Amino acid sequence: PLLLELITLARLKLDYKRLLPFWVMIVFGLGIAYGMPGMRWLALLPVIRAGGAFRYLILAECGVSALSAFGLDLLIRRLPASAVRRSLKAVFILVIVCAAAGAVYWITRFSSPLSTPVFNGLQILLSALFITAAGWFILGTYRGRLQGRTAAAGLIVLSVTDLFVFGIGYNPDVPNRDFYPNTPIIHALKTMDTKDYSMYASDSIMPPDTAMVYHLRDFRGYDMIASFQYQRFLYLLFPHEHADIGSSGLTIWPDRPSPVIAGIAGIRYFVFPRGLDPNGQGTFFTLTGTYKNLSLWQNPLALPVYYLAQGVIPAQNGSTALHLLAHATPGNLRVPVVQGIGIEHRYTPAQIRLRETLRRPGEYGFHVQALARGFMVLNEPRYPGWHAYRNNTPVPIYPANYLFQGIELPKGHYTIRFSYQPRMFRAGLIISITTLFLLIFFAVGSYVLSCRHVRQ
Repeated sequence: PLLLELITLARLKLDYKRLLPFWVMIVFGLGIAYGMPGMRWLALLPVIRAGGAFRYLILAECGVSALSAFGLDLLIRRLPASAVRRSLKAVFILVIVCAAAGAVYWITRFSSPLSTPVFNGLQILLSALFITAAGWFILGTYRGRLQGRTAAAGLIVLSVTDLFVFGIGYNPDVPNRDFYPNTPIIHALKTMDTKDYSMYASDSIMPPDTAMVYHLRDFRGYDMIASFQYQRFLYLLFPHEHADIGSSGLTIWPDRPSPVIAGIAGIRYFVFPRGLDPNGQGTFFTLTGTYKNLSLWQNPLALPVYYLAQGVIPAQNGSTALHLLAHATPGNLRVPVVQGIGIEHRYTPAQIRLRETLRRPGEYGFHVQALARGFMVLNEPRYPGWHAYRNNTPVPIYPANYLFQGIELPKGHYTIRFSYQPRMFRAGLIISITTLFLLIFFAVGSYVLSCRHVRQ
């Protein structure tokens, strides 16, 4: 695809209106993702800073894909009539390259004793073979020595084979235990209460999707759905310094979290490099154990995913809430800072009985027996699409502790349900179903009309 992309440079002057936007996408995406000079300041703009810088690589990939399609189209249009013999040679070369790639894949996948030394040696040779073959296809077609359609099919086969072999770790053929190894620290986390409490680890130590595979409650997942709020909350979690955007675009955070903010967020388990002591603000964190080059620490201040508040502290806006949270102490962890509440309240959680009746992704259910008023906090990010119901009647959700959500509990016996139902998902679902029925309708109509035309 990169070679095909370069072909479009020859057409840029003639067809710049269609091609130039994709080159701009590539430059913009790579510039933001890798902090190129002159473009780093763009990451500070309100809309652009809403996500991790590395996500802008998607723009570059889209631009490369589009320009590759234009380059492939350019080759297909060159259709020399006499190039049959060379086209057969191209097919022969294609078979050899794919057979070599298949052999490397087999060695890597099924011959574990030989995997590392053999694959590490062959992958450079195989990469050169792929590039040489692709370049031969492109130059042969461009000079009129190969049939364009043969070269196009060969390039597609080479690309698919290349992605399959070098993307071996992402292939469904690879067992889960190979791509997501059940390491000693993963095994230790699975024996702990990661249902009601969250964990946190640096991306360089544990990829975020590893926790998803092993059903661990991972605090890092919040940046995908409440990115700007999440980042501002992380500045409280790591008060010593702000994030460091690395050359790869990944956000690297310091290693000394605030135990109070971590407790408010429900983060109970931290994974650090072995030998690092996170207790920069007193001896709150306790060492659970060391596992090879990693250590597992617990935060005893962590609150569960839902709890009854002992009171609420009002905040006018998000900035005020962050300021109040920065001065939180271990003694008032269960007194959340709430936006939208007029005055400060105190509650008696002992007079409220809360029983969980439902828990699944995007939905929580409870049965409440309250002898007095109260306030309930759910440590799920307050993102548009979350709704709360009391006896199936909608009730307002208040921003609790800036990032999370809470509701008021009146006296009485009733049920509470939190549900994530974003409007965009419903709209997309309706559009998809409608489009599907339209496609079926037009397909059937076209078939009926063609049958009538044949009969006539």
